[in-house]
Amino acid sequence: MVMPRLRTAVDKSYLSVALYLHPDNKLFLRGKRDQVANAPGSASQRFSFVLVMIGLLIFAMAIYHGVRYWQLSNDGVTVRATFIESDWDQDADGSTYFITYAYSVDGELYEQHENVPKNIYDDTVAGAPIVITYSRSDPNTAIIGQPVPFALFIWGGFALIFNLVGWGLYVTARSQNALARRLSDGGILLPGEVERASVKIVDDEDSDSEYDKQLTLAVDYRFTSPMTKKAITARGSADRSDLLAVRNELGMEPGFYAPGDPIVVLYADDKHHVIL
Repeated sequence: MVMPRLRTAVDKSYLSVALYLHPDNKLFLRGKRDQVANAPGSASQRFSFVLVMIGLLIFAMAIYHGVRYWQLSNDGVTVRATFIESDWDQDADGSTYFITYAYSVDGELYEQHENVPKNIYDDTVAGAPIVITYSRSDPNTAIIGQPVPFALFIWGGFALIFNLVGWGLYVTARSQNALARRLSDGGILLPGEVERASVKIVDDEDSDSEYDKQLTLAVDYRFTSPMTKKAITARGSADRSDLLAVRNELGMEPGFYAPGDPIVVLYADDKHHVIL
């Protein structure tokens, strides 16, 4: 057995007789896995990074609408535009409506294709007057009617939510991954024992197949802290649907572990440890 870079308070004979809540951790102890199977990394750093990127894109859109609103509010000029055409698009989210109009600034003609609410789309027909506001400093920036901060508030709200959630998950994932590396690269293997165990089976009542059942095994365990010499108790759980066949043989036994059964704990400190 090739042990990973761990300090250990147990010998190979103990490791061979101990029970493992996560059987894949035997591969970790043989050096065939980089981290324990139940490493504290439930918040995926990659997923949280995607949320952060989406949050930044939405934040950029909020800035765009903020600058647009500021321009139209501070140097906006209200004029009458010429209706060109209207059209709409249908997708899974519903219908989107557009109006194309033209206006002249200092003898130069500008044209805009604007997304509008349905009521404006319905009320704007060929020959109908269209009142718009354009920015004197940037005539390409224009809007039907008067500038309102509605879009800014919507994009700003989404930006706030996505960035708070995304960055929160990202920081949590970084912390969990750091702890996982700390456990896997410098943890201490300690002996422990089972206090009690329980089984929970989620059964699909519409099916008789074992593949539609899920078995969760929960184990309360204790071990002695090498730092404080105090007894520490904790709980670990795992999806062990592979034990369903054994469960059928055992009938309604409360669990697969008995009090006093040996287990192995991977320990970083009194607050950070996992059962293997």
